[in-house]
Amino acid sequence: MNLWMFKQKINDIDGTENITERFELFRVWVENTYVGYQKSWELEEQETMMNAISEKGFLGSHMYLEMQEDWKGISYDMLIHLYNCMGWELDTAIKNRTLNYCDENACLYYEADYDEVYKRIEKIEDPVEFAYAVLESVVNVPETCRLYKEFGMKVISGLSEYQLEECLLWLDSKKQKVFVAMCFADELNKARRKIEMAVKNCGYEPVFIDEKEHNHQIVPEIYKEIEDAVFVIADLSKQRGGVYYEAGYAAAKGKPIILSCRKNEQKEVHFDVAQINTIFWEDEIDLQERLEKRICATVGRGKEIL
Repeated sequence: MNLWMFKQKINDIDGTENITERFELFRVWVENTYVGYQKSWELEEQETMMNAISEKGFLGSHMYLEMQEDWKGISYDMLIHLYNCMGWELDTAIKNRTLNYCDENACLYYEADYDEVYKRIEKIEDPVEFAYAVLESVVNVPETCRLYKEFGMKVISGLSEYQLEECLLWLDSKKQKVFVAMCFADELNKARRKIEMAVKNCGYEPVFIDEKEHNHQIVPEIYKEIEDAVFVIADLSKQRGGVYYEAGYAAAKGKPIILSCRKNEQKEVHFDVAQINTIFWEDEIDLQERLEKRICATVGRGKEIL
C-alpha cells in the first residue's frame, strides 16, 4: 500500500472528525519513543565500551558492527521501498551510495541505518503522512532485532492508544505469507533474523510458528500455515526431524520449497533431499543474499493480495 492508498483508507473511515487530532497525538508518541530508543542505544553502547579492552579497537570491531546492525541496521531495499511508497525522489546520497566490503564475511553490502531514515521522516509536517511513513519504516524490520524491540514494537503499540489499529492492518493484510521451518536454537538466531529480512525484502510476510498466537494444538496450526503459504523455506541446520517433516508436508501439498543449510553440515543432510538444489551458506550475510536471489529467481517478488 502506498501513501495515496493509505490516505484514501483514512478518508473512508466513519466519524473522522477527530482523526487529525489522533494522528497528531500519535506523532508525539512516536517522537518521544524515538528519544527513548536513542537513549537506550547510547546506554548499551557506553556499557559495552566500558567493558572493552580498548575503546578504539572496539569501535572498529566486528562485534560493534553487529551491535549497530542489530540496533540501527536496515537494508538498502527497505530504504528504496520506503521512498517508493512515499513518492519521494531518491536523493543523490542514496543514488550514489558506494559498496562496502566486510573482511570477516568476505561480502559486499550497502550501508544504511535507521537514523537517516527517521531524519527524513521527521521533516514531514502532515501527521497522517508522518504516521504512514514511520509505520512503513518499521513493519518490515525483523522482530528479533533491537531496532524493532526498542522502537518499532513500541511505535505499533501506540496505535491502540489512539484507536488507529486499522492502519497497521492495512499494511499487513496485503502481504503474501511464507512459512519458515527451522531449528529455533539460540545459535541460529542471527540466521533466523536474516531469513526474516530476506523474505520481507522480497515482499512477503514470514511466518515462524513459535511466534504465532493460538489456542490449538501446534501440528494443525503448522499444517494450516503451510497450506496458506505461497512457498516454504526450510533451513536444515542442526538436522531437526520436525523441519524435514514440515518440508515433506509442504512438498505433498505442492508448495515450492527453498532448502538451506549451514555449509559445514552439508554431508549431514539426509539422503532423501541431498539431490535438491540447497543453499549451503557460509555465514548469515551469505544466507540472506543468496536467499533473496533464489526467491526472486524461482518464485518472484511478492504481490499485493486484493
